[in-house]
Amino acid sequence: MRIDNTSNITGTYLSPNLQKPAPEKSGKTAEKVQDKVFISTEYRASKEDQNAVDGTNTGSGLTIESAMKALNAEDAKELRSFMEAWKSENQLEVNWDAAVDPDGSIYAAAYVESLVSQYEKQRTTIEAYYAEAHKENSSSPYGSDLRGSLMYLSAKYQVEGSIYFRADMSREERAMAYYQERALLMGSNVSLNDPYALASVGGVPSREEADKIAEQAAREKLDALIQIRKNR
Repeated sequence: MRIDNTSNITGTYLSPNLQKPAPEKSGKTAEKVQDKVFISTEYRASKEDQNAVDGTNTGSGLTIESAMKALNAEDAKELRSFMEAWKSENQLEVNWDAAVDPDGSIYAAAYVESLVSQYEKQRTTIEAYYAEAHKENSSSPYGSDLRGSLMYLSAKYQVEGSIYFRADMSREERAMAYYQERALLMGSNVSLNDPYALASVGGVPSREEADKIAEQAAREKLDALIQIRKNR
């Protein structure tokens, strides 16, 4: 327990008897003289240091005893006063991410939205790359219906003896073009793994690159919310 330096604490201790001892009476023990002694300031200070080591002192002006007193006080004002004093001496680092996004849903939503945005941008770039070919396929020499369009598509990319065959393209590029243009004709999704259509924007992004962009977007979302919270 912390000892208040302002109080006069006394105790009963044995003091040395410098007088010649009186002869002991038969069957009786001489009574030892007891005096009151004053506990020095140095002793009290050493006890306070020991209390701090023992964990009974909080290491500041706030003590375990003062905390218990505040907790048991009938007046809530004393408890609030102790709480404010403790907070001023024990500034804890705030987990701002948890403060603005306790269940992580905001971060997750921002991350997924970024991925979707990236994929949509890739899709738009690919469709723009094949837009002219799609227009040509839709009004092919074999007819403007779906059957005629598919025949023309095969003639360009699969039939080597065809007058429309694209010999200027590699086999891999023809295969990709056939797949993508057919998807546009059928109204299905194009492949996002198209290095030819995406060459103008740096090629097909890796998964790591997409993750990095998505993580940055999610981080910026939380940082904006944290800034709003701090400015309140």
